[in-house]
Amino acid sequence: MCKRSTMFWILLILLTEYKLQVLDALAREGPTFVVEPPGSVDFANDTGAVISCSARGNPPPVITWTKEKGELVTNVPGLRYVRPDGSLVFTQFGADEYKQDIHDSTYRCVASNVIGKVGSVNVRVKGVVLQSFKVEVYDDYVVTGNTGVLRCRIPDLVKEYVTVTAWLQDGLFIIRGSSTASEGLSSKGEDQDTTLARQQPRSQLYRKLLKGRYSVFPSGEFHVRRVTVSDVRKTFRCQVRNRLTGETLTSSSSGRLVVTDAISMLPRLTDFKRHLTAMEGNMFEIPCAAQGSPVPLYEWYKHVSDGLSQIIDGKEYTFLDGTLLIHTPSSKDSGKYRCIVKNSLGSESADTELVVLAPLSAKIHPRHQIVDVGGTASFSCNYSGFPILSLEWKKDNRPFQRSDRVRLMGDKRLRIYPVKRQDKGMYQCFVHNEMEAAQAATELRIGDDEPIFQETFQDQILKPGPPISIKCVAQGNPLPQVTWLLDGMPLPASPRFSKGDYVTENNIVISYVNVSSVRPEDGGNYQCIAKNEVGALEHSGKIQIYGPPFVRSMKNMSVLEEETLELQCPVGGYPIDSIIWEKGGSRLPYNQRQKVYTNGTLVVESVDRATDEGKYVCQAKDKKGRMAKSSVYISVLVRPVIQPFSLPTSIHFGQRFNIMCVVTKGDPPVTISWLKNGQKFADYLNIKEVRVTDFSSTLVFDSVRPEYHGNYTCLASNAAGTSNHTATMIIHVPPTWKIEPNDVAVTKDKNTIINCKAEGFPFPTIHWKKAKDTDAPGQYSPVISNSRLHVYDNGTLIIYKSQKNDAGFYLCEANNGVTPSVSKVIRLDVNEPPAFKSRFQVETARKGLRARLGCEAKGDNPMTILWLKDKQRLDIRELESLVETDLLNNLTEPPDKPQNVKVVSFTSRSVTLSWLPPFTGNSPVLEFKIQWKRKEDSWHQKSSNSSVRGNDTTFTLSTLFPFTSYEFRIFAVNKLGSSQASQVVHVKTDEEAPGGPPIEVEVEATGSQSIKVTWKPPAEQLLFGFLKGYYVGYKIAGSLNTYVYQTLKIGDPNFREKTRLTNLRRFTKYAVVVQAFNSKGTGPASEESIVRTLENDPPAQPSLDILASTSSSVHLSFRRKDHIKNNHISGYLLYYKDEREEWNTIAIPPNIIDYKVTNLKCGSHYLFYLIAFNSAGKGKPSETISVETKGVAPVVPSKHLLLSVNSTWANIHLAAWGDGGCPISYFSIRYKIEADKSWITYSDHILSSQKDVFLSNLTPRTHYRLQIAAKSPAGTTEAEYSILTLPATAADSKSSVEKLGKEHVPLYLDLSIVLPVVVSLMVVIVIITVVFIILRRHHSPEGSNNDSITYTRRKLQSQDALNMINFNHNLKEGLDSMEDGATIYYPEPYATTKLSSHEENQLSESGRDEPLYATVKRTPRPPRSGTHIYHYPVRASSDAVDDNSPSTSEWKEAPLGLSREEPNTCKSLTESPRRKLSKRSSKLSEN
Repeated sequence: MCKRSTMFWILLILLTEYKLQVLDALAREGPTFVVEPPGSVDFANDTGAVISCSARGNPPPVITWTKEKGELVTNVPGLRYVRPDGSLVFTQFGADEYKQDIHDSTYRCVASNVIGKVGSVNVRVKGVVLQSFKVEVYDDYVVTGNTGVLRCRIPDLVKEYVTVTAWLQDGLFIIRGSSTASEGLSSKGEDQDTTLARQQPRSQLYRKLLKGRYSVFPSGEFHVRRVTVSDVRKTFRCQVRNRLTGETLTSSSSGRLVVTDAISMLPRLTDFKRHLTAMEGNMFEIPCAAQGSPVPLYEWYKHVSDGLSQIIDGKEYTFLDGTLLIHTPSSKDSGKYRCIVKNSLGSESADTELVVLAPLSAKIHPRHQIVDVGGTASFSCNYSGFPILSLEWKKDNRPFQRSDRVRLMGDKRLRIYPVKRQDKGMYQCFVHNEMEAAQAATELRIGDDEPIFQETFQDQILKPGPPISIKCVAQGNPLPQVTWLLDGMPLPASPRFSKGDYVTENNIVISYVNVSSVRPEDGGNYQCIAKNEVGALEHSGKIQIYGPPFVRSMKNMSVLEEETLELQCPVGGYPIDSIIWEKGGSRLPYNQRQKVYTNGTLVVESVDRATDEGKYVCQAKDKKGRMAKSSVYISVLVRPVIQPFSLPTSIHFGQRFNIMCVVTKGDPPVTISWLKNGQKFADYLNIKEVRVTDFSSTLVFDSVRPEYHGNYTCLASNAAGTSNHTATMIIHVPPTWKIEPNDVAVTKDKNTIINCKAEGFPFPTIHWKKAKDTDAPGQYSPVISNSRLHVYDNGTLIIYKSQKNDAGFYLCEANNGVTPSVSKVIRLDVNEPPAFKSRFQVETARKGLRARLGCEAKGDNPMTILWLKDKQRLDIRELESLVETDLLNNLTEPPDKPQNVKVVSFTSRSVTLSWLPPFTGNSPVLEFKIQWKRKEDSWHQKSSNSSVRGNDTTFTLSTLFPFTSYEFRIFAVNKLGSSQASQVVHVKTDEEAPGGPPIEVEVEATGSQSIKVTWKPPAEQLLFGFLKGYYVGYKIAGSLNTYVYQTLKIGDPNFREKTRLTNLRRFTKYAVVVQAFNSKGTGPASEESIVRTLENDPPAQPSLDILASTSSSVHLSFRRKDHIKNNHISGYLLYYKDEREEWNTIAIPPNIIDYKVTNLKCGSHYLFYLIAFNSAGKGKPSETISVETKGVAPVVPSKHLLLSVNSTWANIHLAAWGDGGCPISYFSIRYKIEADKSWITYSDHILSSQKDVFLSNLTPRTHYRLQIAAKSPAGTTEAEYSILTLPATAADSKSSVEKLGKEHVPLYLDLSIVLPVVVSLMVVIVIITVVFIILRRHHSPEGSNNDSITYTRRKLQSQDALNMINFNHNLKEGLDSMEDGATIYYPEPYATTKLSSHEENQLSESGRDEPLYATVKRTPRPPRSGTHIYHYPVRASSDAVDDNSPSTSEWKEAPLGLSREEPNTCKSLTESPRRKLSKRSSKLSEN
C-alpha cells in the first residue's frame, strides 16, 4: 500500500507540472512598455539623470539599452550604468570627464523575451557642463509711434536650456509673456493698462491685450508698442531661467528705447520670424514689428492655394498692432502667413511659416493576432497629432523589410500574405515629427506550436552489464521529430543499441533509446532533439558506466577563420580523473585564445589557420593510470575579405568612372559578383564588369547617368562563405527644364503667373532676374519678393496687378552647383487698354470762329480714335480741326525768373520746393524747369533737370541720395524762351539707415567657443549718414533661429571694426552677418559668412622652467595650464636661439614634461620659449626665459708658459691656453717688429689640436710684438706679448732644446723609431751575407773560416768605433761654441752599455785600435734611474768634454736651427742625437 501511495503522488506531481507547462505556454505574452522613456532628457553635470524604462510580458522581459544604430550600451564606471530595474543612470561628472559619445547621444530602451522585441522611441540625452554666462540687453532706436524691439542676448552656448521668463521695467515692474492667459504684467504697483490677470476670461483677456503695449516672446524679444517720448526714461532688463537647475538670472546690462522724431521714412521691418511652432490650444503670438513715418499700418494674410487670403480681426485672431494673436491654434492654423507694413511712402512684407503641434499618439489594431501558416495578417496603425512627418514599421526592433508578401496598404495598414513561420514576433509602428515621436506594438503569433518536452531522462551512473532505457516525450504542432546524439555524434551502429518512437492518441511523441548490455564505452552525454517547423527543443544528460577510459573516434571538422571552434571529447568510462587536449605534441592551452574545461570541452576563439589548423588529440585518464585517446583533424577555411572601398561624394553626370573590388584574403577559388540596390544589374544599365585578376573586379561606367545612382555591393564567395561591401554612388546631375518658361503677355492690372521648374541632383534652386533695359536683355538684377511680386519656392513668379513698368525681359535660372546650369530669357509684355487722360472736358469758342478740339488717349498702339456728336459718329472730313486765335497787339517777351524759391520740406531722399510765379512776359508760362546738382558739382557738367506745368508752383523730387548737399534753381519757360535762373537754394538731405552692408567681412574660428569677425564700413556712397555702430549677428548655420546680435558703438574708446563672438558651441557651423546702423536705423546685413568653431581650443599658455644647465645643454621642465574639458594637446614647439642667430625649433610629444636641449654652444646666452599646439592651432607662447650655458672665454696664459724664444725663432705653446670650460675652436696669430706699423699674419685659423707654433726667420736681439686671439663658443680672448729674441751666439741651442721638449714629432720622422729599424735591417743583411759566405766556403779548412769571421767582426767593430770617435769630435766642437752655464736637454734613443771586465781585457789584447764600448740600438724608454731621458739636464761648460768622471747615463744633443716651414731636415737633426761617450771612450778619442 505504501508503494502504491508513493507512485500515486509521483504521478500526480508529474501531471500537475505538465499542466502548468501547457498553461504557461498558452499564457505567453510579448513585451509591452509600462514606463516608456521620454524623447529628450537634458541634465546638468552636477545632478546626473535617471531614465526609467519598464515593460511587462510573459516571460518577464529583459530590459537592455542600445544606441541609435543598435550597438549595446555597456556600463562605463563613474559615468553610466544600467540598474537591475532597467533604468539608465548617468552619474554626476566633472568637466574633464565629459564624453560626447556618452553625454550627447541618442539611446533606445529595448524590452525582449522569447516572443520578440520592442524598442522605445529614440531618447536624445544631453549632459550639459554648467558654465557661467551673462545675459545682456542693448538699446534700440525707434521712431515715435512705432514698435520698439528690445532683445535679450543669451549666449548661444546655453540658449537651448535657458529661456526668457520676464522683463523688468526700471527694476519695479515685472512684465511677463502675453502668450498665455496666465502671463502678463505685475509689480509692486500694478499698471492697469498692461496687467493680465490669471483668472480673467479669454474675451476680457483679449480686450486687455488690445490696450496693453507689451509683448514678451520666448525667443527673447520684447515689443513695446506705440512708443512715446516718455519711454526714453525707462530702462528694461530681461530675466531668464535655467531649466536644468531652476536658477533665475537677470541681464547684466539694461536697454532703453532711443526715441527719435518722426520724419518721412519708408516702412522697414525690425522683427519677424520665418519659422515658428505653437502648441495646439495654447494662445500664440506671431511677431511683426516695423518702423516708418508716417507710422505704418499692418495687414495680415494667409497663403492659400489660389493666392493670399486676408485675415480679419475677430473671434479667431486679434491684432496687437503688428503682432498677430491666434486665440486657440489648431492644425488648420498651420501654414504660411504674410505680414505687410505700409504707409504713404511704400510698403514691405515678410512671411512666417507656422506649424501648430498636437501631441502624437499611436495605437495598433488588433493588439494580438494569431494566424496559421499561409493565412493573412493585417495590422492598422491609428495615430493622432500634428504634424506627422513620417510613419515607420518595425519587427522585433528592426527596420521592416518590404517584399511581395509584406506590403503597406496606404500609410496606415500593414498586410502580410501568405504568413510564414518567420513572421511571428512583435510589430511596432512609429510616428515622428521634428519635436517628438510615438509608438505602439502588437504581437503576431503563428497557430502552430513549437515543441515542448513533457518528460525527459535524468543523469545516471551504472555498472557494466545490465540494460538501460532512456526516453524523451515531446508535444507540438506539427508533430515534432526526435533525434538522438551521443557526445554530439549519431548513436553507435551497434546491435546493442536500438531506438524508436511512437505517437499516442493525444498526439504525443514518445522516443526512446535502449542499450541491451551497457559497457564503459557506452557512457557519455546523450542528447534528444525535438524539432518541427515552428521551432526546436533539446535535452541532454550524462550516462556514465564504471570502467576504464574510452574515447570514441571523431570525424574531421572544418571551421571558419576568426570564428570559435568548440570540440567535445567523446569520453566513456567512469570515473575519469583527467581529460586533456594536445596539438603537435604540446598540451593545450598554450595561448590565451584556447580554453580546456574539465568536462573535456576545448574552445578556441578567433581561429587562425597558421596556428590552429592541424591534428588535435584528446586523452582521457583515470586514477589507476589507464588511458585512452583519439584524434581529430581540424581544417581552417578562410572566407573572402574585401578591401573596403568608397566612392566620391560628388560624381557628375556624363563623366567616366570605375569601381574596383579587390579581395585581399580568402581561399581560392573566389567568385565575385555585384548588386545594385540589392538586385542584379538591369540590362538597360549597360554596366561593364572587367576582370583583371581572379581576385578583383572592376565596374566600368563609360558615361555616368542619373539612373546609376544607388548602392553598389560587391559580393565575394568561396567555400568558406560570402563577404560583401557596399558603397553609395551619388550622381550630381545638372539642372534640366521640367517646365520651361515662355514669353507672356498680360493685360495691365491683371495678375501674371510665369512657371519655371527644373530638375536635377541636388534639387535646383530657381532664381529670377530682370533686365535693367526694357528694350533688350542684358545686365540683370535679382527679383526681390515684395507685396506685389513674389517668387515661390517651386520657381513660379507671380506679379499681382501687373503694371507697365513690370514689362521687360526676365531671366529664370536653375542652379544646383553642377555645371552647366540652365537659364531662359523670356519677355513679359504688359498690354495697356485705351484710356482717356481726361474723361470730361469743356471747350469755349466764339461763334463764327474756328475751334480746336483735342482728344488725348493713352494705351498701346495701334489705337483707333472715333469722334461722336450726340452719340452719332462723325466723319472726320466734316471737321475743321483748327480754330485760330487773334494775335495780341502788345509785345511778348520771355518771363522773369521765379521769385521766393524756398525749401518747403525734405527727407532723406526727397525735397519739396515752392516759389512765386513771375511776370509771364505777356505770354503764358508753359512750364517751370527745375535744375539741381550736388554741391560740389558744376551746373554745366553734372546737373539734372525736371519740369512741371506752368500753373504749378511746387515741385517734389524723390530721387535724391541721403545725407547729401544739393543746390536747386528754377527757370520759367514760355513760348518765347526761358527766364534767367532764380536764386540758388541749398539743402542737405536727411540721414537714412545705411544702404549697403559692411564689406570685406571675414570670420575666423579662434577656438571651440569663439569666432573672430572683422569687416570694413559700407561703401562711402551707401553710408547715408554718420555711422553710430554695428550689429554683429550670429546663429547656427542652417537653423531656423533668428540671429543673436552683438552691438558695437563707434564712440566707445576701444572700438575696432572687429569683435570676438564667445560662448558658442564646440565644432559647430555658424552663420555670421554684420549690419551697420546710424541714428536713423539699421542697414542691410552682409552676406552670411559660414565658419565652424574648432573642435578644440588652442592650448593655454604653458609654463617653462629651467632644471639644470651644462656647458652644452639646458634641461627644461614645462607644464600645461589648460583646464578646458576635452582640450587635448598634440604636442609642443620649443623655440630657442642664442643672441646672434635665428630661432631653432624642436617638436616635443605631448606626454613629455621635461626636455634636455643638447649640442649648445658653451658659455653662450640662450633664449627659450614654448608653445603648445593641437588641431585648433598654436596656443599662446610661454614667457621667454634666458639661460647661459656654463663656460667662459679662453683664459690667457702667462708669458713664461706660452713662449720659448731663440735668436731667430719663437715657439708658441698653444696648449698653455686655458679653455675656460669651453673647447677652443681655433687661434689666430700675427706679429711684427715693435717699431713697424704693419702686422705679419701667421694664420687666421689654427686648429686647437695643434699644440705648438713656430715663428722662424726672426732677427736676433730684436723686440717683437705678438698678438694671439683664441676663439671658443663662449667668446674670443685676445692677448698681446712683447718678445726679445736672443743674441745669435746661444739662442739657437737654447730654443732648439726647448722646442724639442714641446714638439710632437710624427712617427715616420721619429729617429728613435726609424734608426732602430734601419740598423736592424742592416744587421739582418749582414747576417744573411755571412751565412751565404759560409755556405760557399764550407769546403775550406776550419781555421781559415775562423780567421775570416774574426777578421770580419773586428773590421765591423773598427768601423763602429771610428764613427763614434768622429761623432765625439763633432760633439766637442759644438759644446765649445755654447755659452757657459747653458742647460741642454738630450733626448736620445741610444744607450751606452759598458763591457764586462773580461771582455774589456780581451779587447785590450786584440789591439789598441779597437773600441772598448759597443753602441746598441734600443726602443725609447726612461732610464732605470727614474729620470726622464728627455729632460735630463747637463751643464754645458768649457770643461764638459774634459770631464774624467765615468758616466753611462748622460744624454747629449747637438745644436739645431729651425725654419718657419719646419722642414724634415730640421726635424731629423733634432731627432737623431748621439749618446754622450763614456769617460774611457773620451780618452781613446783623445789618443
